[in-house]
Amino acid sequence: GLFFLASPFGAFAEDDAKLLLQLNDNNGYYSGSGDYGRRGGQNVVYSTASYLTKGYGLSVLGAYTDTTYNYVNESDKTNGDFHLNTAMDTTVSGFYILGGGGTNLWRIGLDLNLPTGHASYNSQEENTVMTAPVTQDLVMMPSFGAGLNIAPNVTLVHGFSEISTGGLGVRYQKSGSYTPTPSDSASPLSYTPGDWMMIFGSFEYTPSKENQLLLDVSKTLSARDKQGPTEVLKQGDRYLTGAKYINTGAMDKTTYSFTYQWQDANQISSGSSGVVTQSRNANNNKAEVFVQDTHMQSEKLALNAIVGGKKVYANQMDVTDSYYVAGYAKVYAGGGFTYAASKMLTVTFDLRLFELWSGTDPTEPSGITYRGGNMDLGFVYEFGGAPDNAQKPAK
Repeated sequence: GLFFLASPFGAFAEDDAKLLLQLNDNNGYYSGSGDYGRRGGQNVVYSTASYLTKGYGLSVLGAYTDTTYNYVNESDKTNGDFHLNTAMDTTVSGFYILGGGGTNLWRIGLDLNLPTGHASYNSQEENTVMTAPVTQDLVMMPSFGAGLNIAPNVTLVHGFSEISTGGLGVRYQKSGSYTPTPSDSASPLSYTPGDWMMIFGSFEYTPSKENQLLLDVSKTLSARDKQGPTEVLKQGDRYLTGAKYINTGAMDKTTYSFTYQWQDANQISSGSSGVVTQSRNANNNKAEVFVQDTHMQSEKLALNAIVGGKKVYANQMDVTDSYYVAGYAKVYAGGGFTYAASKMLTVTFDLRLFELWSGTDPTEPSGITYRGGNMDLGFVYEFGGAPDNAQKPAK
Protein backbone atom coordinates (compact mmCIF):
# COMPACT_ATOMS: atom_id res chain seq x y z
CA GLY A 1 0.00 0.00 0.00
CA LEU A 2 2.80 2.42 0.82
CA PHE A 3 4.41 1.75 -2.54
CA PHE A 4 1.30 2.76 -4.43
CA LEU A 5 0.92 5.88 -2.34
CA ALA A 6 4.40 6.86 -3.45
CA SER A 7 3.84 5.91 -7.07
CA PRO A 8 0.45 7.22 -8.25
CA PHE A 9 -0.67 6.03 -11.66
CA GLY A 10 -4.18 7.31 -12.20
CA ALA A 11 -3.61 10.83 -10.92
CA PHE A 12 -2.57 12.36 -14.25
CA ALA A 13 -6.07 12.47 -15.72
CA GLU A 14 -6.54 16.18 -14.99
CA ASP A 15 -4.88 18.89 -17.06
CA ASP A 16 -4.02 21.10 -14.08
CA ALA A 17 -0.85 20.46 -12.11
CA LYS A 18 -1.31 19.90 -8.41
CA LEU A 19 0.70 19.35 -5.27
CA LEU A 20 -0.52 16.73 -2.79
CA LEU A 21 0.75 16.55 0.78
CA GLN A 22 -0.40 13.55 2.80
CA LEU A 23 0.16 12.74 6.49
CA ASN A 24 -1.09 9.50 8.08
CA ASP A 25 -0.85 7.80 11.43
CA ASN A 26 -1.58 4.06 11.53
CA ASN A 27 -1.79 2.59 15.04
CA GLY A 28 -2.17 -1.18 15.35
CA TYR A 29 -2.13 -3.82 18.07
CA TYR A 30 -2.48 -7.60 18.41
CA SER A 31 -2.50 -10.26 21.12
CA GLY A 32 -2.03 -14.03 20.82
CA SER A 33 -3.38 -16.83 22.99
CA GLY A 34 -1.32 -19.48 24.79
CA ASP A 35 2.21 -19.56 26.17
CA TYR A 36 3.79 -19.24 22.73
CA GLY A 37 1.59 -16.40 21.58
CA ARG A 38 2.88 -12.89 21.35
CA ARG A 39 1.37 -9.49 21.83
CA GLY A 40 2.51 -6.17 20.57
CA GLY A 41 1.74 -3.24 18.39
CA GLN A 42 3.03 -0.82 15.86
CA ASN A 43 2.54 2.86 15.27
CA VAL A 44 3.56 4.04 11.79
CA VAL A 45 3.62 7.71 10.86
CA TYR A 46 4.12 8.23 7.15
CA SER A 47 3.96 11.24 4.86
CA THR A 48 3.94 11.71 1.11
CA ALA A 49 4.62 14.76 -1.03
CA SER A 50 3.54 14.43 -4.68
CA TYR A 51 3.68 16.84 -7.60
CA LEU A 52 1.37 15.62 -10.36
CA THR A 53 0.55 16.80 -13.85
CA LYS A 54 -1.12 15.17 -16.82
CA GLY A 55 2.26 14.22 -18.27
CA TYR A 56 4.54 13.49 -15.31
CA GLY A 57 4.75 13.23 -11.54
CA LEU A 58 7.19 12.97 -8.65
CA SER A 59 6.57 11.62 -5.14
CA VAL A 60 8.59 11.27 -1.95
CA LEU A 61 7.47 8.96 0.86
CA GLY A 62 8.96 8.86 4.35
CA ALA A 63 7.90 6.92 7.44
CA TYR A 64 8.74 6.40 11.11
CA THR A 65 7.71 3.39 13.17
CA ASP A 66 7.48 2.37 16.82
CA THR A 67 7.23 -1.45 16.92
CA THR A 68 6.93 -3.83 19.90
CA TYR A 69 6.87 -7.66 20.16
CA ASN A 70 6.29 -9.23 23.60
CA TYR A 71 5.71 -12.77 24.78
CA VAL A 72 2.29 -13.40 26.35
CA ASN A 73 3.89 -15.70 28.92
CA GLU A 74 6.17 -13.32 30.81
CA SER A 75 8.15 -16.25 32.28
CA ASP A 76 9.23 -17.37 28.79
CA LYS A 77 12.06 -15.01 27.90
CA THR A 78 14.15 -17.44 25.87
CA ASN A 79 14.34 -15.01 23.01
CA GLY A 80 13.40 -11.89 24.94
CA ASP A 81 11.21 -9.04 23.75
CA PHE A 82 11.71 -6.55 20.96
CA HIS A 83 11.13 -2.81 20.82
CA LEU A 84 12.35 -0.53 18.06
CA ASN A 85 11.85 3.14 17.29
CA THR A 86 13.27 4.01 13.90
CA ALA A 87 12.91 5.91 10.71
CA MET A 88 12.17 3.69 7.73
CA ASP A 89 13.58 3.71 4.23
CA THR A 90 12.58 6.65 2.03
CA THR A 91 10.94 6.05 -1.35
CA VAL A 92 11.34 8.47 -4.26
CA SER A 93 9.20 7.76 -7.34
CA GLY A 94 8.76 9.50 -10.64
CA PHE A 95 6.87 8.82 -13.87
CA TYR A 96 6.51 10.32 -17.32
CA ILE A 97 3.61 9.78 -19.73
CA LEU A 98 4.10 9.40 -23.48
CA GLY A 99 1.25 9.34 -25.97
CA GLY A 100 -2.35 9.68 -24.89
CA GLY A 101 -3.64 11.10 -28.16
CA GLY A 102 -4.25 7.70 -29.79
CA THR A 103 -4.99 4.23 -28.52
CA ASN A 104 -1.60 3.73 -26.81
CA LEU A 105 -0.20 5.36 -23.70
CA TRP A 106 3.25 4.72 -22.20
CA ARG A 107 4.12 5.26 -18.57
CA ILE A 108 7.86 5.31 -17.86
CA GLY A 109 8.80 5.31 -14.17
CA LEU A 110 11.71 5.12 -11.78
CA ASP A 111 11.47 4.17 -8.09
CA LEU A 112 14.31 4.56 -5.59
CA ASN A 113 14.52 3.00 -2.13
CA LEU A 114 16.90 5.15 -0.07
CA PRO A 115 18.44 3.32 2.95
CA THR A 116 17.39 5.72 5.70
CA GLY A 117 15.81 2.99 7.87
CA HIS A 118 16.99 0.35 10.35
CA ALA A 119 18.50 -2.61 8.49
CA SER A 120 21.40 -3.59 10.76
CA TYR A 121 20.41 -5.60 13.86
CA ASN A 122 22.66 -6.51 16.77
CA SER A 123 22.72 -10.07 18.14
CA GLN A 124 20.08 -9.43 20.79
CA GLU A 125 17.71 -7.82 18.29
CA GLU A 126 18.28 -10.65 15.84
CA ASN A 127 17.20 -13.23 18.43
CA THR A 128 14.08 -11.35 19.43
CA VAL A 129 12.59 -10.23 16.14
CA MET A 130 9.41 -12.18 15.48
CA THR A 131 10.13 -14.21 12.36
CA ALA A 132 6.97 -16.32 12.09
CA PRO A 133 5.15 -15.90 8.74
CA VAL A 134 2.09 -14.48 10.50
CA THR A 135 4.11 -11.30 11.16
CA GLN A 136 3.06 -9.86 7.82
CA ASP A 137 -0.58 -10.04 8.88
CA LEU A 138 -0.09 -8.75 12.44
CA VAL A 139 1.78 -5.52 11.77
CA MET A 140 1.63 -3.05 8.93
CA MET A 141 5.38 -3.05 8.28
CA PRO A 142 7.35 -6.20 9.26
CA SER A 143 10.77 -4.90 8.11
CA PHE A 144 12.39 -1.53 8.64
CA GLY A 145 15.21 -1.04 6.16
CA ALA A 146 17.26 -2.41 3.27
CA GLY A 147 19.90 -1.20 0.86
CA LEU A 148 19.76 1.23 -2.02
CA ASN A 149 17.29 -0.21 -4.54
CA ILE A 150 16.80 1.20 -8.03
CA ALA A 151 13.70 0.10 -9.93
CA PRO A 152 12.97 1.36 -13.46
CA ASN A 153 9.56 0.39 -14.82
CA VAL A 154 7.52 0.83 -17.96
CA THR A 155 3.83 0.22 -18.71
CA LEU A 156 1.96 0.22 -22.02
CA VAL A 157 -1.79 0.89 -21.87
CA HIS A 158 -3.77 0.09 -25.01
CA GLY A 159 -7.37 1.02 -25.66
CA PHE A 160 -9.04 -1.83 -27.54
CA SER A 161 -12.40 -0.08 -27.70
CA GLU A 162 -14.49 2.45 -25.83
CA ILE A 163 -15.33 -0.17 -23.20
CA SER A 164 -12.11 -2.23 -22.91
CA THR A 165 -8.52 -1.35 -22.06
CA GLY A 166 -5.45 -3.52 -21.50
CA GLY A 167 -2.07 -2.89 -19.96
CA LEU A 168 1.29 -4.65 -19.99
CA GLY A 169 4.36 -3.68 -18.00
CA VAL A 170 7.66 -4.70 -16.48
CA ARG A 171 9.50 -3.54 -13.35
CA TYR A 172 13.14 -4.41 -12.68
CA GLN A 173 14.78 -3.82 -9.30
CA LYS A 174 18.52 -3.56 -8.81
CA SER A 175 18.92 -4.47 -5.13
CA GLY A 176 21.61 -2.92 -2.93
CA SER A 177 23.62 -4.55 -0.14
CA TYR A 178 23.21 -3.95 3.59
CA THR A 179 24.35 -5.58 6.84
CA PRO A 180 21.31 -7.14 8.53
CA THR A 181 22.73 -9.38 11.28
CA PRO A 182 24.64 -9.39 13.45
CA SER A 183 26.09 -5.91 13.21
CA ASP A 184 27.96 -6.28 16.53
CA SER A 185 30.01 -9.32 15.48
CA ALA A 186 33.73 -9.11 14.80
CA SER A 187 33.25 -9.36 11.04
CA PRO A 188 29.61 -8.83 10.05
CA LEU A 189 28.68 -9.98 6.55
CA SER A 190 26.72 -7.87 4.13
CA TYR A 191 23.53 -9.25 2.60
CA THR A 192 22.68 -8.61 -1.05
CA PRO A 193 19.13 -9.56 -2.09
CA GLY A 194 18.93 -10.83 -5.62
CA ASP A 195 17.70 -8.47 -8.29
CA TRP A 196 14.13 -9.18 -9.32
CA MET A 197 11.82 -8.48 -12.22
CA MET A 198 8.04 -8.31 -12.28
CA ILE A 199 6.05 -8.75 -15.48
CA PHE A 200 2.42 -7.71 -15.11
CA GLY A 201 -0.69 -7.36 -17.19
CA SER A 202 -4.18 -6.01 -16.68
CA PHE A 203 -7.48 -5.81 -18.47
CA GLU A 204 -10.40 -3.47 -17.83
CA TYR A 205 -13.89 -4.04 -19.22
CA THR A 206 -16.57 -1.38 -18.67
CA PRO A 207 -19.80 -2.32 -20.46
CA SER A 208 -21.72 0.45 -18.67
CA LYS A 209 -21.12 3.25 -16.21
CA GLU A 210 -22.59 1.03 -13.48
CA ASN A 211 -20.42 -2.05 -14.07
CA GLN A 212 -16.69 -2.60 -14.39
CA LEU A 213 -14.49 -5.72 -14.43
CA LEU A 214 -10.74 -5.62 -13.72
CA LEU A 215 -8.36 -8.55 -14.22
CA ASP A 216 -4.70 -8.60 -13.15
CA VAL A 217 -1.87 -11.11 -13.51
CA SER A 218 1.83 -10.90 -12.67
CA LYS A 219 4.98 -13.00 -12.49
CA THR A 220 8.01 -12.10 -10.38
CA LEU A 221 11.44 -13.62 -11.04
CA SER A 222 14.46 -13.12 -8.79
CA ALA A 223 18.21 -13.73 -8.86
CA ARG A 224 20.16 -15.38 -6.02
CA ASP A 225 20.69 -13.64 -2.68
CA LYS A 226 24.24 -13.41 -1.32
CA GLN A 227 25.57 -13.45 2.25
CA GLY A 228 28.93 -11.81 1.76
CA PRO A 229 30.40 -13.47 -1.38
CA THR A 230 28.37 -16.70 -0.92
CA GLU A 231 25.13 -17.40 -2.75
CA VAL A 232 22.56 -18.56 -0.19
CA LEU A 233 19.03 -18.35 -1.59
CA LYS A 234 16.99 -17.90 -4.72
CA GLN A 235 13.30 -17.21 -4.28
CA GLY A 236 11.02 -19.30 -6.46
CA ASP A 237 9.14 -17.50 -9.20
CA ARG A 238 5.99 -15.91 -7.76
CA TYR A 239 2.65 -15.66 -9.56
CA LEU A 240 -0.37 -13.50 -8.72
CA THR A 241 -3.79 -13.38 -10.32
CA GLY A 242 -6.72 -11.24 -9.28
CA ALA A 243 -10.14 -10.02 -10.31
CA LYS A 244 -12.37 -7.15 -9.22
CA TYR A 245 -15.97 -6.46 -10.08
CA ILE A 246 -17.16 -2.92 -9.33
CA ASN A 247 -20.80 -1.92 -9.28
CA THR A 248 -21.57 1.80 -9.10
CA GLY A 249 -25.03 2.99 -8.15
CA ALA A 250 -26.52 6.40 -7.49
CA MET A 251 -25.14 6.56 -3.94
CA ASP A 252 -23.00 3.42 -3.52
CA LYS A 253 -19.92 1.92 -5.11
CA THR A 254 -19.37 -1.76 -4.24
CA THR A 255 -16.17 -3.69 -5.01
CA TYR A 256 -15.87 -7.49 -4.98
CA SER A 257 -12.25 -8.65 -5.03
CA PHE A 258 -10.41 -11.98 -5.26
CA THR A 259 -6.65 -12.64 -5.44
CA TYR A 260 -4.59 -15.83 -5.47
CA GLN A 261 -0.82 -16.11 -5.18
CA TRP A 262 1.47 -19.11 -5.57
CA GLN A 263 5.22 -19.61 -5.80
CA ASP A 264 7.69 -22.16 -7.17
CA ALA A 265 10.19 -23.94 -4.92
CA ASN A 266 13.19 -22.00 -3.62
CA GLN A 267 16.85 -22.73 -4.15
CA ILE A 268 18.87 -22.87 -0.92
CA SER A 269 22.51 -23.30 0.08
CA SER A 270 23.55 -26.95 0.45
CA GLY A 271 27.19 -26.86 1.54
CA SER A 272 29.59 -28.21 -1.07
CA SER A 273 26.72 -28.71 -3.53
CA GLY A 274 26.16 -24.99 -3.73
CA VAL A 275 22.64 -23.63 -4.20
CA VAL A 276 20.14 -26.37 -5.05
CA THR A 277 16.37 -26.48 -5.53
CA GLN A 278 14.47 -27.75 -2.50
CA SER A 279 12.92 -31.20 -2.93
CA ARG A 280 9.58 -29.80 -1.75
CA ASN A 281 8.07 -26.34 -1.97
CA ALA A 282 8.54 -24.38 1.26
CA ASN A 283 6.41 -21.46 0.06
CA ASN A 284 2.78 -20.94 1.00
CA ASN A 285 -0.01 -20.37 -1.48
CA LYS A 286 -2.35 -17.53 -0.52
CA ALA A 287 -5.93 -16.55 -1.35
CA GLU A 288 -7.89 -13.46 -0.29
CA VAL A 289 -11.43 -12.19 -0.87
CA PHE A 290 -13.14 -9.02 0.27
CA VAL A 291 -16.20 -6.88 -0.34
CA GLN A 292 -15.97 -3.11 0.10
CA ASP A 293 -18.75 -0.54 -0.14
CA THR A 294 -18.45 3.24 -0.38
CA HIS A 295 -21.62 5.22 0.31
CA MET A 296 -21.88 8.90 -0.69
CA GLN A 297 -23.59 10.36 2.34
CA SER A 298 -23.30 13.86 0.89
CA GLU A 299 -21.20 15.81 -1.61
CA LYS A 300 -18.42 16.06 0.97
CA LEU A 301 -18.78 12.90 3.04
CA ALA A 302 -18.30 9.29 1.95
CA LEU A 303 -18.70 6.32 4.30
CA ASN A 304 -16.97 3.02 3.62
CA ALA A 305 -17.12 -0.51 5.01
CA ILE A 306 -15.14 -3.67 4.26
CA VAL A 307 -15.30 -7.34 5.19
CA GLY A 308 -12.87 -9.98 3.99
CA GLY A 309 -10.88 -13.12 4.60
CA LYS A 310 -7.43 -14.49 3.82
CA LYS A 311 -6.15 -18.07 3.70
CA VAL A 312 -2.45 -18.96 3.79
CA TYR A 313 -2.15 -22.65 2.98
CA ALA A 314 0.36 -25.03 4.58
CA ASN A 315 3.46 -25.53 2.46
CA GLN A 316 4.54 -28.86 0.98
CA MET A 317 7.29 -29.64 3.48
CA ASP A 318 7.01 -32.59 5.88
CA VAL A 319 5.48 -31.60 9.22
CA THR A 320 8.74 -32.59 10.99
CA ASP A 321 10.89 -30.40 8.74
CA SER A 322 12.19 -27.09 10.12
CA TYR A 323 10.94 -25.39 6.93
CA TYR A 324 7.37 -26.56 7.48
CA VAL A 325 4.83 -23.72 7.84
CA ALA A 326 1.31 -24.74 8.81
CA GLY A 327 -0.36 -21.65 7.44
CA TYR A 328 -3.21 -19.68 8.92
CA ALA A 329 -6.60 -18.14 8.26
CA LYS A 330 -7.64 -14.54 8.88
CA VAL A 331 -10.92 -12.62 8.79
CA TYR A 332 -11.27 -8.87 9.06
CA ALA A 333 -13.93 -6.18 9.02
CA GLY A 334 -13.94 -2.44 9.37
CA GLY A 335 -15.06 0.91 8.09
CA GLY A 336 -14.44 4.61 8.08
CA PHE A 337 -15.02 7.80 6.17
CA THR A 338 -13.55 10.32 3.76
CA TYR A 339 -14.48 13.96 4.37
CA ALA A 340 -13.68 16.93 2.13
CA ALA A 341 -13.31 19.58 4.81
CA SER A 342 -12.40 22.34 2.36
CA LYS A 343 -11.06 22.93 -1.13
CA MET A 344 -7.61 22.03 0.11
CA LEU A 345 -8.11 19.51 2.93
CA THR A 346 -9.50 15.96 2.87
CA VAL A 347 -9.64 13.88 6.06
CA THR A 348 -9.69 10.07 6.04
CA PHE A 349 -10.36 7.65 8.90
CA ASP A 350 -10.36 3.87 8.90
CA LEU A 351 -10.79 1.30 11.67
CA ARG A 352 -10.26 -2.41 11.02
CA LEU A 353 -10.44 -5.42 13.37
CA PHE A 354 -9.20 -8.94 12.67
CA GLU A 355 -8.93 -12.47 14.06
CA LEU A 356 -6.26 -14.90 12.90
CA TRP A 357 -5.96 -18.65 13.54
CA SER A 358 -2.42 -20.01 13.18
CA GLY A 359 -1.54 -23.68 12.80
CA THR A 360 1.17 -25.67 14.60
CA ASP A 361 4.70 -25.67 13.17
CA PRO A 362 8.30 -25.12 14.39
CA THR A 363 7.83 -21.35 14.68
CA GLU A 364 4.43 -21.67 16.36
CA PRO A 365 4.72 -24.73 18.68
CA SER A 366 1.00 -24.64 19.46
CA GLY A 367 -2.04 -23.40 17.60
CA ILE A 368 -2.51 -19.72 18.38
CA THR A 369 -5.42 -17.34 17.94
CA TYR A 370 -4.46 -13.72 17.36
CA ARG A 371 -6.87 -10.82 17.73
CA GLY A 372 -6.11 -7.24 16.88
CA GLY A 373 -6.83 -4.23 14.77
CA ASN A 374 -5.54 -0.96 13.47
CA MET A 375 -6.75 2.59 13.15
CA ASP A 376 -5.60 4.94 10.41
CA LEU A 377 -6.10 8.71 10.40
CA GLY A 378 -4.97 10.74 7.41
CA PHE A 379 -4.90 14.28 6.10
CA VAL A 380 -4.48 15.16 2.43
CA TYR A 381 -3.74 18.73 1.37
CA GLU A 382 -4.22 19.53 -2.30
CA PHE A 383 -2.90 22.66 -3.98
CA GLY A 384 -3.91 23.39 -7.56
CA GLY A 385 -5.90 20.98 -9.72
CA ALA A 386 -9.44 21.47 -10.99
CA PRO A 387 -11.41 24.10 -9.03
CA ASP A 388 -14.22 21.72 -8.07
CA ASN A 389 -12.01 19.02 -6.52
CA ALA A 390 -13.31 19.73 -3.03
CA GLN A 391 -16.95 19.27 -3.96
CA LYS A 392 -16.66 15.50 -3.37
CA PRO A 393 -14.42 13.27 -1.28
CA ALA A 394 -11.13 12.18 -2.80
CA LYS A 395 -11.20 8.83 -4.59
